[in-house]
Amino acid sequence: MYRSIKFFAAFFVFPLIAFSQTQSSSYAGQEQRAIKALSPQDVKMYLEGHGMGFAKAAELNHYPGPRHVLDLATELKLSHEQFTRTQQVFDTMHNNAAANRQIR
Repeated sequence: MYRSIKFFAAFFVFPLIAFSQTQSSSYAGQEQRAIKALSPQDVKMYLEGHGMGFAKAAELNHYPGPRHVLDLATELKLSHEQFTRTQQVFDTMHNNAAANRQIR
């Protein structure tokens, strides 16, 4: 019985322990960030008011954000009023984001 335990440990347990210790996480070092899930570039883009890419879900469901509507104004054939109102929505959103750019 003792021999079976030694065999099991030598060929199954010890290699698993050694293997798990040699693997490094693709997230190694990210725990040191001010905001762990965001790279310094992500934070910079956010603070500059570029957004965080969360519009994808809305756009996939046919609800583009105001920045994308403005970018495609010609293709969408927006009227002057539509463009102006969309610009106002974007400006309000952008200004609100700018007012809250402090990371806590």
